[in-house]
Amino acid sequence: LWKEIEQTLFTKKTNSELACLLERYVNSIVKFGAYVSLPFLAEGHISTTIHSKLIEKFGKEGETWFNIATDPVEIGSVLEEKLSLLEIAEKYKNHENISENLKKHVNEFSWMKNVGYFDEYYGENYYLERIKEESKSNPKEEIQKIKGENAQKREKLNKLLKLVYEDSKLQTMIITANLAIYFRSYRTEIFYNSGKYISPLFKEIAKRIKLSDYVDVLYLFPDEILSILHQEQEVPVELIEKRKVGYVYIGDGNEYFSVAGGEAIQLSEKLGLRSIQKDTSIIKGQPAFIGKVTGRVVVVQNSSELSKVSKGDILVTHATNIDYVPVLKLVSAIVTEEGGILSHASVISREFKIPAVIGTKIATKVFKDGDVVEVNAEKGIVKKI
Repeated sequence: LWKEIEQTLFTKKTNSELACLLERYVNSIVKFGAYVSLPFLAEGHISTTIHSKLIEKFGKEGETWFNIATDPVEIGSVLEEKLSLLEIAEKYKNHENISENLKKHVNEFSWMKNVGYFDEYYGENYYLERIKEESKSNPKEEIQKIKGENAQKREKLNKLLKLVYEDSKLQTMIITANLAIYFRSYRTEIFYNSGKYISPLFKEIAKRIKLSDYVDVLYLFPDEILSILHQEQEVPVELIEKRKVGYVYIGDGNEYFSVAGGEAIQLSEKLGLRSIQKDTSIIKGQPAFIGKVTGRVVVVQNSSELSKVSKGDILVTHATNIDYVPVLKLVSAIVTEEGGILSHASVISREFKIPAVIGTKIATKVFKDGDVVEVNAEKGIVKKI
C-alpha cells in the first residue's frame, strides 16, 4: 500500500484525492499499531512469570537462562544490515565492482536514520566509508562469526526448551516471549520505513496548503490536515508553532483532547508525564544484557544529541531507537528510562553485547553529562560514584 502511494503522481491529484491517500495511510497505521498493544499488555506477566519459574527451577543459573529466553534468535534489521555491508566489503576487498550492491544496500537500509518523517536517510557516501573500514579487517570471518553466534543462540534456546519440557505452559511462554521481542522491533522498524514512502505525499500536501516548511505539516493531526484539504478550516499557523514547544494529546481512538505550548507543558507536569529531578544517587531498573561497567555519563535526549557520545561513555537516554545504532558500538553501557523485555534497548544491548539497565523511569533526571557512575546490569542498579 505504501509503495503504491509513493508511486502516485501527486501533482495530477485534486486536494480531495490527496486527502483520500492520506486517509488510506493513516488507516493502515491505526490497524498496524493495534497489534503492538497485545505484546505490551502481556509483557509484564510473561517477563515476571518466566523469570520466577526459571529461578525456581535453576537457582542462580536461572538469570542466565532468562537472558537466553529473552534474547531473540531471529535476525533483526541491525544484523541484517551488518551482514549485507560485510558481504559488500568482502567484494570491495577483492576489487570487485560493488556499485549495484551499494545501491541495493542504500535502498534497503537507508531508512534506518529516519525515525519519523523528517526525510533523513543514509546515503552512498556514508555506506562507502563503512565498507572501506570493514574491508580493512576480515569481512568473511566476521560474517561467519555473526552467523555462528546466532546459531549458538538458537541452540541454547532449544536446550532450554528441552530442559523445561515438563512445563508446557512455561515452554509456550518462552517461545512467545522470544518471538514477541523480535516482532516488537520488527513492527517498529516497518513503521519507520513507511516514512520514505509517505514523505512525498506530505510534501505535496504542505505545498497545497501553502506551508513554506514541509516539516510544519507534521505538527498537524490527520483530521486537521483533511479538514484543510477539504477547505473546511484554515491552516492554524500559530497552533503549529505552539506544538513545536510541546503538546499533549489524549484520545480513545474516536475523540481526542489536545493542548499546546506552555499550557501543554503545565498539563504534562500535573499528569506526571514530565518527571521532576529526583534527589538520589542510586536508581533501579531491569537488567537487559548482564555486566558491570564504570564510566562517564552522556545524557542524550534525542537523536540530534548523538554527536555528544564518545568511546567508552555510558549512554543515558529515555529510550533508544534504530537511529541510535551507529553510536552504540562506542558506548560501554546503556541506561534507559523506558523499557521492558520488548524494548529496543533490551534487544539491541543483547545483539551488541552491551551491559544495559532499562526501565529506570528517571535516569535522565538523576544523572547529567560527566557524572561517573557504576552500571551493575546483574542487579539492575545504576549508582553515582
